[in-house]
Amino acid sequence: MKPFITDPLQNGKYILPYQIGGLAFSEIRLKLISSSIVGYSLPISQSLRETWDLHIYLDTGISITFSSACTGVGGWQEMGSLNMDFSGTVDMDKQVESKYSMTKFDNPFLIEKIYSLVFHDNDIYSESGLIFVDPNGQEVIVATGVSAGSVSMRIPFDDNFEPELAYNDYVRVKWSDLSVVKSR
Repeated sequence: MKPFITDPLQNGKYILPYQIGGLAFSEIRLKLISSSIVGYSLPISQSLRETWDLHIYLDTGISITFSSACTGVGGWQEMGSLNMDFSGTVDMDKQVESKYSMTKFDNPFLIEKIYSLVFHDNDIYSESGLIFVDPNGQEVIVATGVSAGSVSMRIPFDDNFEPELAYNDYVRVKWSDLSVVKSR
């Protein structure tokens, strides 16, 4: 994944879409809904508050690697957007190297809904995070982090979450409505 977005200025607005590898955008919802998050890994020296290499593992064998792109949006101002790289048929136990810490969920987190976390104002549109929601309304959130290239993850039993912007600055957007919001 690129660490920044090239040519982000479109019709006077900075557009920072997700960068996605390994799966077409149109397939993401189909592959994730009704699957369960069974665990995650990140480098031992990093935390859910701030990591540059987060892997989420699903019961279907899919692994999602998250990072972020940091792009200039005028002057010295920068904005992050989420990078996702999908890998198929991954054995969670064999995937993790010794420099990573692995956390397995006692109870898999069933993904019932997916939302985008978007920052949107007159000058910038950034796809900054994903929200996974289970049938009980609990959420797992992955968003761009404070430091360039990092992400932060919030899980139901650990609230060590620090997204790039204040959480209230973002808008929760239905996955199917992304293109509508971007065009405004």
